Amino acid sequence: MNDPFWYKTAVFYELYIRAYQDSTGDGHGDFRGAIQHLDHIQSLGIDCIWIMPHY
Repeated sequence: MNDPFWYKTAVFYELYIRAYQDSTGDGHGDFRGAIQHLDHIQSLGIDCIWIMPHY
């Protein structure tokens, strides 16, 4: 990635971890659940994942 302006044409995917995928069964999404679905996200043509704040 040599183009410093790559983000101008990139496809971003906004991801709110707590609402995405629950891997532990506690009813809340987690990073492990999101990681398990990275192949799916990539298949959508996503260039960059924007992770929303998780407090």
